[in-house]
Amino acid sequence: CTFVVVNFSGRKGYWKDIFWPEVPTWLKCPVPMMPVIEIFGVFTKPIALMIRLFANMLGGHLITLVLISLIFIFAAMGPVIMGTSTVIAVVFAVFMGFIDLLLVLGRGIGQVMFQNNALSGLLMLVGIFLNSWQLGVLAVGGNIISTLAACISGYGRDDIKNGLYGFNGTLIGIAVGVFMQLSLWSLLLMAVASCFSTWIVRLFSRQHSLPGFTAPFIFSVWILLGICTWITPDLLLVSETVSDTVREVDYVQAFCLGIGQVMFQENLLTGLFFLAGIGVNSWTGTFYT
Repeated sequence: CTFVVVNFSGRKGYWKDIFWPEVPTWLKCPVPMMPVIEIFGVFTKPIALMIRLFANMLGGHLITLVLISLIFIFAAMGPVIMGTSTVIAVVFAVFMGFIDLLLVLGRGIGQVMFQNNALSGLLMLVGIFLNSWQLGVLAVGGNIISTLAACISGYGRDDIKNGLYGFNGTLIGIAVGVFMQLSLWSLLLMAVASCFSTWIVRLFSRQHSLPGFTAPFIFSVWILLGICTWITPDLLLVSETVSDTVREVDYVQAFCLGIGQVMFQENLLTGLFFLAGIGVNSWTGTFYT
């Protein structure tokens, strides 16, 4: 049904690329070699993409299932073979789970700058750690907590994998490290605020007139700081006094810090890693940044 609707909804340019593609004339006339190939591709490309998507989704999990099943098959061949197969199966299963977690984590951090790319997010995470390992750990913690809250709440699997529930938690984790003293209470408040941001993201996703973006992070941190101001002001860090002395502007540093401050990072290298993360996913995005 989808195949029929997509093809019959095609406009003149779509059909022109099939029956008269932009190739040398001798490939189209008198023998319509390329049009025949293009028509054949209309039917074969969806099948090839379907198989590729199926393999991407289930390939690693099927291999893990096969290796775990081999444990029971090798059980009758002696304890040495069984023990070896068990270790291999468990290590591979843990490795595949770690890779999945890393991809979700990377996309969750990358989505702070609208980059749905795990490598982009991991480069940004390296930049955060270069500035402060505590902020890096808090960013990871907030991301994981908000993503777990989405999983436990049964929200959309694709949105979770794309990091749409993780990036607000990432910012909340960093904000806790910037505005609050690190203690057990601040970490507990970070966990609660990260979960709360996930539920706000869900509320925004139920309507289509107003995008949420980082609004869940802003609302959660406002409430968090408000509670701390009224109830536990000792948890809040004292703001440093800013001097009014005039200094010569370092434009390179200002440029890098301007990018890094998107995630509260005041470090030249961090800004460059953020820019590199955007560049990995989109050179156009790098230009606009």
